[in-house]
Amino acid sequence: MKKTTVYLEENELKQLKKKAFLSNKSTAELIRMGIRLVTQPSSSKEAKALKALEEIRSQFEDLSESQVENLVDSAKKVIRRGKKSRR
Repeated sequence: MKKTTVYLEENELKQLKKKAFLSNKSTAELIRMGIRLVTQPSSSKEAKALKALEEIRSQFEDLSESQVENLVDSAKKVIRRGKKSRR
């Protein structure tokens, strides 16, 4: 597990702490639960895209995470340009 920082609005933090107390869970656990919820594929198309990304990632295991992210960002730009040109 890695540590990270999350910035929340004051009201969001109050609500999170209330929910944590009522559910007898830590705020960190509730945040992890929320992340798992929103990162689940929302469609079969998205699930296929995520699977394809995992397959691509496995082909570039010798690259760092930031190098892979740069490649993904570049691919997104190419795809977006293609969508704009079809309009």
